[in-house]
Amino acid sequence: MPIVLDHAGILDHAARHGRSPALRDGAPVLVAAGAPGERCGWGELFAALDARAELLDLAADGTSRTVPRSVGPCPSPGPGALRAFLHQAAATARAWRRAPPGPG
Repeated sequence: MPIVLDHAGILDHAARHGRSPALRDGAPVLVAAGAPGERCGWGELFAALDARAELLDLAADGTSRTVPRSVGPCPSPGPGALRAFLHQAAATARAWRRAPPGPG
């Protein structure tokens, strides 16, 4: 099962498998039509994942489960991940250039 970091991957998975965002006892889940769970919007689902520091582990059959963010994968090399990496690298380089020289 792939563990997905980006919202686009979750939306794509849900669309391909006919799933909707929901909260079940406060936990974010993707549910099929008629399955138990309090339906919510995508923003609420993503906010719940962030608040609980979790990611979604997506199965080929359309089911999903939450896992702690600490067991998640490295970001995929998509355009968003690359942009975030380059932004962080540039910020680190700027901070390094501004730092006072160390002891000689």
